[in-house]
Amino acid sequence: MKHAFLALASLISTLVLGAAATAKAPDVSTLKAVKFEFVAWSTDSAYILLKVQDPNIPGYIFQVRDTKGETVKMGNKPAVFPSQFSPNTPEEQKFVKGIMNGKVKVGGEPIKFDQEGVFEATHPKRSTIMLMTGQKGDKLIIMGMRGERATTYESIDLIQDKNKVVAKASQKALVWDQEGKNFILIYNQKLDSKDTPFDGDFFEVHPFKSFKVKGASEETEE
Repeated sequence: MKHAFLALASLISTLVLGAAATAKAPDVSTLKAVKFEFVAWSTDSAYILLKVQDPNIPGYIFQVRDTKGETVKMGNKPAVFPSQFSPNTPEEQKFVKGIMNGKVKVGGEPIKFDQEGVFEATHPKRSTIMLMTGQKGDKLIIMGMRGERATTYESIDLIQDKNKVVAKASQKALVWDQEGKNFILIYNQKLDSKDTPFDGDFFEVHPFKSFKVKGASEETEE
């Protein structure tokens, strides 16, 4: 029961960490420093399986998000699966395989996570397009590059303490689906604050819009 209660508390905290890119940066005092890893896309790229590490819980939590970053529900229950097995053991691998092979059901239909992600800056189908990230002041900027031209694709507000000290952001992974229709950005924020130090991960899920990447040889949006 204690383990289940802690898992639920972790779920609530990670809902904040998965906020949409348009939301303002959350209050750092309300955050829990969890770590995210990408596991797989669903067959149709509509869902993402993530691996979450909470420093207060042994093992990992596996959870399913949609392309808006929201936690998926199976009926009235969130698709969140705490693992009680040691990391990278045959027992954990069997546990994860069960999640990937239809344990998650949405609307009564099983969801399979059988699509590997593409861990590259370059678009999987359009070699002239790249996405890169960099911090500028109090924002993490997703830059779209087409040829030699770079423009802002999206900007993300970074957390600050009460003295306006801004976190340092760094990209952990940018992962496309196989067709390049969606991508997920996982990034870390480290706040060097005397009052509210923080070091944890966040993520953003985006449908890719080629018209937001400007350049000399722009392609027509499909």
